[in-house]
Amino acid sequence: MDKKRGDASETNKKPRLTAKQREEILIENFVNLQRVMTNLSIKFSSLTDQMNKLLGIYEQAAKTIVTGKDEGFKDDKDLLTKIDSLIDQNKTIAKGLVLMEDKLRVRLDEGTENFRSRPLPML
Repeated sequence: MDKKRGDASETNKKPRLTAKQREEILIENFVNLQRVMTNLSIKFSSLTDQMNKLLGIYEQAAKTIVTGKDEGFKDDKDLLTKIDSLIDQNKTIAKGLVLMEDKLRVRLDEGTENFRSRPLPML
């Protein structure tokens, strides 16, 4: 019976990776991580642009209401207050997204520097 257990444990063992293989795997994983971070950064930029466009639409609508081109909303102060509040909220969200994007870029840059500056341990 002991012989059977020994055979089973030998078949479950995975071959050890060489240092070069580990390094290649780490590099491949790091490149994939950079791709994901780049994609995320691009999507944040796109989202920021879309938020700015939406903000422009709200501002244009508010100006239209204030100038009185649309007489139906001229006297509706509550609506103007809500639109102003919404514009301020959108500005805050847009600023937050820009800050998040900047932090992600800094982390990506730091990660690249750390990866290059530290040699891989040899086992």
